[in-house]
Parts: sequence; structure tokens; C-alpha cells
Amino acid sequence: MITYQKLETNQQLVALCDRLATCEAVALDTEFMRVNTYYPQIGLLQVFADGQIYLLDPLTIDCWQPFKALLQAPRPQKVLHACSEDLEVFQYWLGVRPQALVDTQVAAAFAGLGYTLGYQNMLLQLLGLHIDKDETRSNWLQRPLSKVQYRYAALDVCDLLTCYRQLQQRLQDQGRWDWFQSDMQRLSEPVNRLEPQQAYRQVKSAWRITGQSLGVLQALAAWRESKARQWNRPRGFLLSDAAMLALAEARPNHFRQLAQHKQLSTGSVSRYGQSWLQAIAKGKLQTPVSLPEPLGKAEYNQFKRLQHCARNVAKQLRLEPQLLFRKRDLLALFEGLRQHKPINMPSAWNGWRWQLLQAPITQIYNQLLQEHTACET
Repeated sequence: MITYQKLETNQQLVALCDRLATCEAVALDTEFMRVNTYYPQIGLLQVFADGQIYLLDPLTIDCWQPFKALLQAPRPQKVLHACSEDLEVFQYWLGVRPQALVDTQVAAAFAGLGYTLGYQNMLLQLLGLHIDKDETRSNWLQRPLSKVQYRYAALDVCDLLTCYRQLQQRLQDQGRWDWFQSDMQRLSEPVNRLEPQQAYRQVKSAWRITGQSLGVLQALAAWRESKARQWNRPRGFLLSDAAMLALAEARPNHFRQLAQHKQLSTGSVSRYGQSWLQAIAKGKLQTPVSLPEPLGKAEYNQFKRLQHCARNVAKQLRLEPQLLFRKRDLLALFEGLRQHKPINMPSAWNGWRWQLLQAPITQIYNQLLQEHTACET
């Protein structure tokens, strides 16, 4: 039977943080909701340390400074699983990015247990434990929370430190501990927030639009991103990608032209139509932007040579390819090749990755560069 302690007051939080500060490592998890909002809404914070599970209520505790200080301290280590969303929660909720991070999902990948391994599967592989996860879509902002919800939340942290210690030993035995620590240090570093003017780059099929239409798409996407943050509403609630692409291509000037678009509801046109028309007018006047075009057949074959080279390095190391490189990094590298530029290392490859990839990737890159030059002469 799993046991836990519920904390609901500022005084209880202070006492807990004093205890946690003396620990070597603590397990953390968050339960949150993001259904009708841009930002995640924290519903519960789970902590495991020294054999005890603590479930903290962010709806009743209102002074989180002791916990913020703990998150930013170099000790204890903060152990989470698949922590990207938790980091987003901490950033919006408390305005901090935890230091001394450990992500057991990444550690499991380095240990050869599979890329993006789920928490249930990790427990099964490492500890032979099976847990039920039947409250994934729970309402974590309701009060009171049910016993089933509390149990679900407690299970997310009760065995996390045990898994971490096993993974740590495996990585040290495999000689990959330094690689993992390097990645965790990078994970602790501040992340630059997406600038609204760059939001259009995240719109699927944006590459199909060129010239003035792409400038309009940039302006509309910037408006949507800014207002979604300001009003704390999902982007799609304000303007869907499909509607935004249609408006960018049509570049309407009047309300009656907006009403002709099937993707736009009458209500949304009434609420936001004037703002859309202003953004469209602004986009028409912007200096045309551009996005890399998809690879042609010949270019794709050349890109595959780069990709095959990187995959071979990963295979020799018995390392998950996604841990060694990301496709977007290779595409950025290939874009330099298109422009006949000397090789420019992706920033994500700083450190141990570049030590492994520099020689083989540089050799293939230079070969491809010579072939490009020969084809144009």
C-alpha cells in the first residue's frame, strides 16, 4: 500500500524545503492541465525524498520562494522523468528553470533501454514493477482531489530515485556517464523564448508560400503568438494554421473578403477580423522573408549520405541515433552545403557529439561540397 503526506500550507512547505536541502537527490513530478489555455496550469506537485512521498497543493500554498530557491540550488539533484513539460510548468509557474537536473528518460536512452521510454516501461524493465496509469486525463484543478488521483500522483515519484541509481550505475559502467551529465547541464541552461516574429517558422507547410504571402503569414503568426500569450489562450483558438495559410495566400483587404473563407467562423471574424486585416496590411509591407525549400530528389540522396554517416557512428557506439543527432541539425548543416559554405557545426553538437562526429561528417560534407561545385562548372 502506497502512503503519502499531503502538504497544504506555507509553513509545511518551509519545513519540507529545509529537509530537502540536506538530501543528495529528490524525485519531482507535476500534474497540470492545459485544455483551454496557452500556459500549463499547475494542479499538484509531487516530491519523493528519504523514503517519503509529499503531495503539495499549489492552490492553497501561496509562498513558493523556499521551493524556488531549492530548485535553483546545486544540491540536491532534481530527478524527473521526461521532464520537458515539467520544466515548462516551473518556468511559467515559478519563473525558474531547475538546476542539477536529471531526466531518467534520457538516462534510459543512454543506457540502451529505448528512446523516449515511458515511465511505466522503465519501471517494468528496471524493477519488474507494473503500475496502472488510469488518471492521465484527470481534472487536477478540481478540489477535493480523489484518493485515486492522489495515488496516481504518488506512484509517479515513489520509485524514481531507485531507477535513477540503477541507470547511473549502468552509465558509469558503459562509460557514458560524462555524456549524460553534459546533456543534463545543457538542459539546466536558460532557453530563449520564441520570438513572435519567428512563429511562422513553426507553421506546417509554410515553406509552400513565398514573397508577399510569406510576409503576411509572418505578421499573422506574430499576432497570434503575442495574443495567445497575452490572453492565455491556445493558438488554435485564435486562428488555426489552415486559416492562417489561407489568409496569407489570399491577402484580403476587407471584412467581406474574410467572410468568404470557410475556415473562419462568423464569431472569430467579428472578434479578430480588424486585427487580422491590420496584420495582413503590415505583412504586405515587410521585407520578404524566406524559408528553406524541401530537398529535391538529388539533394535528398546527398542528405541521406550525411544521415547514413551519422547513423553509422551511432551504430558503432550502440547508441540510439536520436541521442547523437537530430534530423533538424543535419538539415541545418545541409542548408550550408546548398549555399556552398564551409561546414558549420550545429550548436547542439558542442562537446562530446562533435568529438565523435567531426571527422566522419566533415569528410562526407567536403565530398558533397566538391560534387556541388563540379556540377555547377
